[in-house]
Amino acid sequence: SGGVEVFTGSTLNLGANMSLTGNMDLRDNSVLNMNNHPLSANTVLLGWFDAAPTSISNRAAITAATLQVGNQSFDLNAADAVNNYYLHNATSTLNSNVQLLHLESASVATTTAAGNVSGSVEVVSGSTLNLGADLNLTGNVDVRDPGSVLNANGYNITASQILLGFFDQSAVAATNVGQINTGTLSVDNGSTMDIHGGVVNNVLSLTNNSVLTVHETSGTGLTLNGNLPTSLVIDPSHMDLIFDAAGWGFRWQDPAGGGNWVSTLNGMIASGQITLSLPQNGIYSVFDQGGYTYIATAVPEPESMMLAGMGCLVSIAAAARRKLRRS
Repeated sequence: SGGVEVFTGSTLNLGANMSLTGNMDLRDNSVLNMNNHPLSANTVLLGWFDAAPTSISNRAAITAATLQVGNQSFDLNAADAVNNYYLHNATSTLNSNVQLLHLESASVATTTAAGNVSGSVEVVSGSTLNLGADLNLTGNVDVRDPGSVLNANGYNITASQILLGFFDQSAVAATNVGQINTGTLSVDNGSTMDIHGGVVNNVLSLTNNSVLTVHETSGTGLTLNGNLPTSLVIDPSHMDLIFDAAGWGFRWQDPAGGGNWVSTLNGMIASGQITLSLPQNGIYSVFDQGGYTYIATAVPEPESMMLAGMGCLVSIAAAARRKLRRS
């Protein structure tokens, strides 16, 4: 009823359901034969403390506050109930939900549903997280250490903060991200991130030669709702705006005290902090409209200059035309 330790090539065969107030610790090439009986414990450790893999046969549901898996492949099943899931030099597919997902030492994990992780994600020491669905978190995404990667496979990410290379001096990567929704986006120490727009509510920070690539998609790009000068920091890095068609690639909420960011954004473009890849014959414009300062592109047509894909923002298109003509 308390705890179980299975060491040095030993085997434990369950003849009934097992419920522990302590830990199940399986290590040293040992075997747990569950015989289709569920296991409940405070912490379940599978090969966590040594380099030798362990094995589980006739697997049934595992319920644990913390599950720590090392040096092997182990998948979460739909019947499992785990709060905190740690992988060390391990691989896993998540077919059930966890609160915290921590990957270390070149681990690889793959999600399969939008609720697979609900709290926080930590990808460290050369590990990789592959998304198989949108990632919706109440906490943070933290990717750090050389070689660590978040491959979103086009799925969206919602998190309190998205921190790439923030806690160390190493470059990491977040690739093929759909749209983001976060309070703070921080891309640091030579890290790279590739997104298809979204919203940053407070701070967008790019430091130490990092690169954020924003793909304008269907006429819209990335919104920054922080309205202070410190809400946008690019030092010395760059944000690349790639326009797939006419529309806006970046907009910044106007200062709380009034005014706009037109001269600030023009200066960032002139200095190379913000770079633009325009569609064929596209001409960019920086203008203020409706409480935001936009970086947009328009494509000349025979009788007019339009911003395609702007939906109901017809007035923004008009502002772009006036700006372009004055230029």
